Amino acid sequence: GTGLVQFSSNVEFFIGGISAVIFGFFADSKGRKRLAVAGFALLGLGYGVLAFTGGFTNSSPNLIVWYFYTIIDGITWGSLVMIFVFALWGDIAENRSSERIYALAIIPYLLSAFIRISLGNYLANVVTGGTIFSLFSFFLFIAVLPLVIAPETLSEQAIKNNDLKSYVDK
Repeated sequence: GTGLVQFSSNVEFFIGGISAVIFGFFADSKGRKRLAVAGFALLGLGYGVLAFTGGFTNSSPNLIVWYFYTIIDGITWGSLVMIFVFALWGDIAENRSSERIYALAIIPYLLSAFIRISLGNYLANVVTGGTIFSLFSFFLFIAVLPLVIAPETLSEQAIKNNDLKSYVDK
C-alpha cells in the first residue's frame, strides 16, 4: 500500500544520505570508477531481486524482499548521487565556472522529479512492476560494461598518495 511505499521511501532517503557521506570518502580515496560500477551492480541486484522473487506483487508483497530492496536501493542511490552529482561534476568543473557545471548536473534529477510528480500516477497504472523491474535489472547490468572500460576521473597520483598515507598511518 501507499503507507509501506512512503515508509520505505523515507528509510531509503535516510540510508542514501548516510551512504552518500561514506561513499564520498571512498570516492576521494579509492576512485570514482569502482564505486560507479558497484553502484550500478547493486541497483541491478536490487531491481532483479524485487522482480524475480515476487517482491512487487500487489496482492501480498513479500516484506523481507521489499525491505532488502529498500536498503540496497538507498545504499545505491547514496553512492550514485555522490559520484554522479557531486564528485564527477566537481572533477569536470575544476578550473571552470562550477555554478554552471553543477546546474547542468542537477537538471536530469529535476526533470525526473517533474515527470514523477506530473506523470507518476499515470505511469504506475500503465506499467506492471515485475516487467519493468526485470527490464531495469537487465539494462543496468549491461550499463556496467562501459563503466568498466571508462577511465578513472580521480588522478592515479591522488589514489597512490591516499594509499601511501593510509599505509604510513597504519
